[in-house]
Amino acid sequence: MTTSTPTSLFSEFSAQSKAQWEAQVAKDLKNPEAVQGLVWNSPDGLVVPSFATPEDRPQGGVFVPKSSKGWQFRECILADNQAQANTEALAAIEKGAQEITFVLSGKNADYQTLFKKINLKETPVTVALSEDFGALLSFLEKNNATLTPLKGGFAFDPIKEYLTKGTPLAACFEQLAAAFTLMKDSAHWSGLQVSSSYFQAAGASVPQQVGLTLAAVVEYWNKLSDKGLDIKTLSAKTELEVGVGTHYFMEIAKLRALRLLLSKVNAAFGNEAAAPSAIHATTASYTLATTDPDTNMLRHTTEAMSATIGGADSLSIAPHTSDYSPFTSRIARNISTLLREESYLDRVTDASSGSYYIENLTDEVAKAGWEFFQAIEAKGGLLAAFETGFVQESVAENHAKHVALWKEKKWVLVGVNKYLNPKEAAPEAHEAAAQTTASGVRLLTPVPLYEAAQS
Repeated sequence: MTTSTPTSLFSEFSAQSKAQWEAQVAKDLKNPEAVQGLVWNSPDGLVVPSFATPEDRPQGGVFVPKSSKGWQFRECILADNQAQANTEALAAIEKGAQEITFVLSGKNADYQTLFKKINLKETPVTVALSEDFGALLSFLEKNNATLTPLKGGFAFDPIKEYLTKGTPLAACFEQLAAAFTLMKDSAHWSGLQVSSSYFQAAGASVPQQVGLTLAAVVEYWNKLSDKGLDIKTLSAKTELEVGVGTHYFMEIAKLRALRLLLSKVNAAFGNEAAAPSAIHATTASYTLATTDPDTNMLRHTTEAMSATIGGADSLSIAPHTSDYSPFTSRIARNISTLLREESYLDRVTDASSGSYYIENLTDEVAKAGWEFFQAIEAKGGLLAAFETGFVQESVAENHAKHVALWKEKKWVLVGVNKYLNPKEAAPEAHEAAAQTTASGVRLLTPVPLYEAAQS
């Protein structure tokens, strides 16, 4: 006796065409033109229909490869005081954090103290730093008989440092190549974290974020390939750090589109069978509010849901206030725990697969993101496009649209531009001063939306 699995849970019911749905909408709303008006003009310039049917689904669906179900919660800890950071990390691991990121801002870190009692074979540790990269490599090589089983990675993104601070690129690609070479046999250690959250923080649209992220990846892969590294190693050891905002479905589609397009980039490098690069999602700083800050907990919850449903491999949730305290860290950590333990979002590999709306939106974001990526490549790549001002001008233009929507209350931040707490003072208005590189090229300056709108 054989059994078959139906392709649809509702196969016994007759399917309705999109035209039939539209006719029903027109009938119910007593307006033949109603369907044309039922669209969402997103802040990022995409026109999104109010509903979708199988007819809107991209041919064959949108396959989003991911190696496993669920995600790992990665707690970020400021680590300029290495002893205190180590204590906080051990406490976070005990209370549910599965990974740690140590954020270092200076040189001469005491890695022996920082990593004390942390088993790098069990708990992945990412080290985020902007300089003194060689000291960390020396520590790992000196203090581990074998590097193969270590878990974690380097969050060293010199292109980000150049685009946002003007830090010279100098010998950074040689340092990255050395890191890849040292950790080449460590399957669970990423050699490169390509950050894109700063594009979002500067006001880039979702398609722009996708295009800029791909451009950054290509820039790194080209330069590191020139240093003798093969594309399979580069792809497998690259992690994307992506900021996730409050536009729920759009952010789900953004992560899915990134996976889809990254496979296309791999194919262009001759790496068709590439294992998917990991995606690390972070909550957005762009829409974080200082007034009525408790509302940020709700924003972080929807952002975390978008990240996990969109297929992030790991997730960091910032404290809902500017205060990194045991309380705010616990709240952030517990958002992830609730999504796992009570919402069961870790039970499937691709939670949004089969949703006509999300798959159609993924396709639209991918098309628009790829178009912007091609525009950057036509100017010689990310660094060349930055030098001409194309990147900054494109992002600034979109940021200005966001600010206008915010001021008109068409983009609502509860407790900030609508439903304000009358007992709280309005945020102080200020405009970020324009900054430039040593050669006078304007930098990408992250500015929270509410601050820009107040100026």
